[in-house]
Amino acid sequence: TLQYGYIMLRTGTYDISIYDLLSNIISTIVAAVHSFALVNNEHTKFQQKYDKLDIIASTDELTGLANRRGLYAKGQTTLKFAKAMNQKGLIVFSDMDGLKKINDSFGHETGDKAILAESRILKGNFRSNDIVARIGGDEFVMICPGLTVEAFERIRQQVNKDCETWSETSKEPFKLSVSMGYVEYPSDKVGYQITPLLSEADSMLYLEKRRKKGLIPVS
Repeated sequence: TLQYGYIMLRTGTYDISIYDLLSNIISTIVAAVHSFALVNNEHTKFQQKYDKLDIIASTDELTGLANRRGLYAKGQTTLKFAKAMNQKGLIVFSDMDGLKKINDSFGHETGDKAILAESRILKGNFRSNDIVARIGGDEFVMICPGLTVEAFERIRQQVNKDCETWSETSKEPFKLSVSMGYVEYPSDKVGYQITPLLSEADSMLYLEKRRKKGLIPVS
């Protein structure tokens, strides 16, 4: 059913059946190699499509950052490596102050602009090896291997300054403000487990927002 080419032999003293057998062996080998190449090529195409779909499924459409799925996939790998290396770090939970008011007052399109601005400021201030993800709405999570609390506080200050600068220069009808809470890992309670660490970081964010509203004294 398939013609791969031609085999030309100069016959010698052997019986013709020997040459027929040799031709069949060569033909079978060529066909097997060709079939393997086709299968391998299809596998490569499938893998490329799968990788593209996996990237799409793990990426937040608005910001281009990792989404919740991407955060868990990358985060679990990062924390697994940190555990093996006995490495410390921080998980930071962040969201915008007053997004609901922005959406209610100016519409969701303006709210999306605020979310984009928040994502760029966070991405620009955290390190290239940190995982920065948007997990929904205006909620962002950063997994930061090796980051100290002191270094994070410097990042927090710069984020606040960048929000102020953006608010002054953007000509948008709202001020951009971001709150952040963090938890160190490994935690005494949960070690390197990503889900409970995220829950702890979210609780610390909640406390930070209450402090900003003056509901909790600043210690």
